This record gives sequence, C-alpha cells and structure tokens, in this order.
Amino acid sequence: MRYKFLAAIVGIVLLIFLVSAVPQLLVNSPSSSPFYTTNTSVELNFSIIESNLGSLIYNWNGTNFTFYDSSLVLMMNFDNRSGLGENDTYAIDVSRYGNNGTLINGTIWNSSGKYNGALEFDGVDDYMGVVNSESLNTANSNSSNYTISFWTKTTMNGADIWTQPTFIDFRNTGDDPYEGWVFSIFLNAQNTTGFLTGGAISPAYPAGYWDIINGSTIINDGDWHHISVVKKNTESIKIYVDGFEDATGSSDKNFSTNELMTIGCRRNDAGGYRDYFNGSIDEVRIWNRSLSASEIYQQYASNLNKFNLTQWNFYVNQSKNATAGLDYGIYTYQTFATNTSGSLNSTDLRTIKIQSDIIFPLVNFTSPTPQNATTTSNTSFIVNVSINEQNLNSVIYNWNGTNFTFYNSSLVLMMNFDNRSELGENDTYVIDVSGYENNGTLGNLSTITQPTWNSSGKYNGAFEFGGNKSYIKISNSQFKFGSNPFSVSFWFNANEFGNGNTKKLISCTESGGWSVGFESSYLQFVFHNGSYMRTFYPESSLTTNEWYYVTGIWNTTNILLYVDGILVDTNSTTGSLTSHATAPLCIGSEATSTGCEFSTWYFNGSIDEVRIWNRTLSTAEIYQQYA
Repeated sequence: MRYKFLAAIVGIVLLIFLVSAVPQLLVNSPSSSPFYTTNTSVELNFSIIESNLGSLIYNWNGTNFTFYDSSLVLMMNFDNRSGLGENDTYAIDVSRYGNNGTLINGTIWNSSGKYNGALEFDGVDDYMGVVNSESLNTANSNSSNYTISFWTKTTMNGADIWTQPTFIDFRNTGDDPYEGWVFSIFLNAQNTTGFLTGGAISPAYPAGYWDIINGSTIINDGDWHHISVVKKNTESIKIYVDGFEDATGSSDKNFSTNELMTIGCRRNDAGGYRDYFNGSIDEVRIWNRSLSASEIYQQYASNLNKFNLTQWNFYVNQSKNATAGLDYGIYTYQTFATNTSGSLNSTDLRTIKIQSDIIFPLVNFTSPTPQNATTTSNTSFIVNVSINEQNLNSVIYNWNGTNFTFYNSSLVLMMNFDNRSELGENDTYVIDVSGYENNGTLGNLSTITQPTWNSSGKYNGAFEFGGNKSYIKISNSQFKFGSNPFSVSFWFNANEFGNGNTKKLISCTESGGWSVGFESSYLQFVFHNGSYMRTFYPESSLTTNEWYYVTGIWNTTNILLYVDGILVDTNSTTGSLTSHATAPLCIGSEATSTGCEFSTWYFNGSIDEVRIWNRTLSTAEIYQQYA
C-alpha cells in the first residue's frame, strides 16, 4: 500500500498520520469521449496503478461487473513476470490470497498465450501443482458456490472417464483418494468439455458416487477457447464455452475437504499423477461464488493482467454478447478501483456511439470559389465549400500544402446560432453541432432572460444579449479542463463595453474557472489556477457596433489573448485550472455554482459562432478561423 507520511510536533507530542493513497486509473483507449465508430465491437484499454488492489469494477452501460475482489480466490496470468517473482518453475497467484503454483517436470512457459504468455504442457509428465489453502476450500460441500474459468488451446484427442486428459483437477489425497474427489475439468471422448464432481470414481465404485456433465462444443480444433464451470449450490452446474452456455446439470454429492489442485493432469489412486494434457492453458481464475451468465460473457470478452508489483492492465473487447455485436446506439462505460483500505478512484463516465455510415461525404466547391487554375490580381479571395454528411467526423482545409483542421473530436463545442429548426433549434434551445451534444438553453424560460435571435450575425444569424439578465446556459462538466490545454473563440459585436464595470461574454467560473469579458476597462481572458491570471486588451482599442473575433488559449504554460487573429497579450502561468464541480458554461453572463444569473455582469450586444477545443490552436489556425 502507498502512503503519504505527515508529521507535526506540538510541544513534546508527535502526531503521525498515515493517509491512504487512492488507486490511479487511466483510460488508454479510446482516447476521446464520445467515441464514434461503425464497428459493432469496441476495444477498451485501461491502466491501474495500485500495489494493494482491493477491487476492480467495470461499468458497461449502467451495469457493474466485478473483475477483482475478495471472492476471486485464484488468478494466474501465466506471463512469467520476474517483477512479480515468477520464473520457469514458479507461477504467482495475483488474487489477494497468494495461492501460488509450482511448475513440475519441465512445464514450459511460452509467449504466445491468449493474453501474453501461457503454460504449455507436453501430455507426458508436465503439470502445475497448487497446495491447498483455506481460501481454496470453496467446494467442500454440496451447497458450495464456485466458478472456475480458463483459456485453452489443443489438438489432442480426448478420452473416456478413466483416462481423460485433464485441464484442472481438485481432490483430496486421503487413505482412499477416490472418495476425496471435489471436481475435475477434462477433455472427454467427444472432444468437448467434461466436468466431474462428487466422491469416488473407480470401477470399484458405482457411478452414483459422482456426477458428470459433458458439453457439446468441440474444443480440440487448435483455436483458443474460454472454458467456465459455474456451480450454484445444489441447483445447477453449467459449462460455458466462449461466453455462451454449452451444458447444464446438477449435483447433490458430498465430498471431503480438498487437499491439492493440479493443472495439466489429475491424481491417480496411489497419490501419483496421470491423464496428462497436451496443449496450452492460460488465465486461470477461481471464485468462491457463482458468476452470472452476463459475468461469464464479460470474462470471455475481457482480461485483467498484473504487470508488476503496482501496475495492472485491463482490456475489454465489448460486444453485445458472445454471438452478437452491439446495436447502433449510444453506450457508456467507466471503471472503479479500490485498494484494500477501501480508498476509491474511478475514471470519468465515457460515451461510445455506434453508428452505420457507409456513404462517403459529398464535398463540393460552390460559388464564388474561383475555378481551378484561375489567374487573378486579387490579394484575397473567397473559398466556399458545401459538405453533405450526416455523421461528420472531420473537416480539413489544405492551403498551399498546410492542413488546417476545422472539425474533429477535439472540437467540444460548436454553436452557429442560426436558429435552424431542422437541427431542433428554436427560441429556447440552441444546438451544439460538434458531436458532443453540449446543447444550450436560452435563459430560464422567462422572456427577460432569453437572448433574441436575429438574422444579421457575423455569419447568418446571431444572438443579441440585452445586458439585462439574458444568457445561454450549457450544463456540462466537459469545459473544466484541469491540467489540459484548451482554446475558446467567438465573434462579438458590443452595443457598449464595460466602461469600468464587469460584463462577461462567456464564462465557466464560480470559485475559479475561466472567462472572457470586459473588466476594469479591458477585454480580458481570465484563467484561475489558485489565483486569477489575466490577459488584457484595452476597450479603447475597440469600437461599438463592430464585429470582432476573440480567441483565448491556455497551452499549459501561458494564457494568450487574440483579437481578429492577432496576438495582443500573453501571461505566463502553470498549474491546473480550478473549477467548481457544478458550474455551467454561460454565454452572455457570469456563471454561478448552478446557473448564469450573477449580479449585473451581463453583456450588451451580439455573439456569434462560439467554438471550444480541448487542445491548443496555433497562431496559424487562429488566423484561419478568423478568415
């Protein structure tokens, strides 16, 4: 466990505090949210840093799936990680119980497992043994609940119950080893999965001493297969292959406390070993509970791996189920982790949109764009492009060999303010066309708080703010950028400036945050990293009733203010943006903790074409946005 150590001496008293650190979680891919794809399965990758992992929960579309907690009594990745203490003869159990295994008779580790490495058994004398522990006594009565799962790959043929090649065997080695059988998973004579549970198994004992369940899916085809066996007390025993149910049965047998677990063979009646498996086995798990069918699918589609003493990797190849892809629609995902002290951390809640899009975008130059190879004496000209695409992903404009990106996943807010009913806009609602759906509401539904739309914006329409409580509110935490860079831009046309008073054009403030507005007779871009950092442009350099294009940038080391594509001020600042958790984004006013009605800080004039990016725009990009 990682701790922060704090000590304070008061008089002669020494006070010592141990503060548990939280697990660190990182989403490695997808890198953006929302993430748009036409694929009906999605690969997710996470990293966890925690030396004493207590639990890992993966939430898919509102449902939690627990991949690691105290019910997981054995977890072996078989990756031969020296950083964990593994070697050619020793395999580590990375569950909380340390049920480590010994590789016997030259069992080989190879790097071509289902996930990273695997154990390879020769079918002659190779196996791995795990000595019994209290945590592994999960199956010592007919009312036990347990789940066993693993991946396997083989081309060998199975056999009948007396000589079956064995994947995993768990039994007692008392005076009569036949009477001590707990369970055995094997390759049967039909080359499907067999599962035996109960007491004696010998020609000397009647068949009623044990119960056998056989699957129906051939598994010796040389491909990797995920095998799971789930026992729910006396109600049912189910075999799953590759995430779907392959066989079901039940058992009411009693048996003795188990003593030894073997992987790759089973015990014989003299306490020796027999029925060796020829093939590979990877990712063995045992739980002291019964996993549900949906949990089995998630185990089939996912893998948790421990890399060293502190680092874990978690991978999910998410589909609808074992046989079907995801339907078109919007899905959410998130992971949660605790350490053994109970300290909790989580990723943010992310979104994936699965959509069908097989038609290429239609792109055309339209008038007054000059014809190709036109010769002109003009020192500027207009390029006009029309794009027809329902699911736009990116727009890149290349000027003289240089690409300028006008639309992609880094654009987290784009409002044209054109009041397009085709988009769902009206007198109370404005649409974000960035793809993130950060839509806004006009005021609080009372007329005095609603800005007025007019058709005389910088480009098509714009909203006019009367300086008397009118604003647009966007309720989304996506604009609290923390330590990450961002850019904000828009056009404004002021009926009046601040004239010594504060008037906000756009803000995501309240106890910190950022804003652009008029204050102390200056146009200011304000950034709060514990104290207020500002860039300035004098109001005296501006004229009322004229359109200006303003851009604010934070690149993690400086804040910069541009007017009409020209850098007018910069201020060095580091650290992270401090933000109020519930403060909205407000256009035309100052944000509060929950709304946009603060004091008299309301802008009087028009605003058009609001954009926000979760990256830094270059000076050249800012000019292209201005032009």
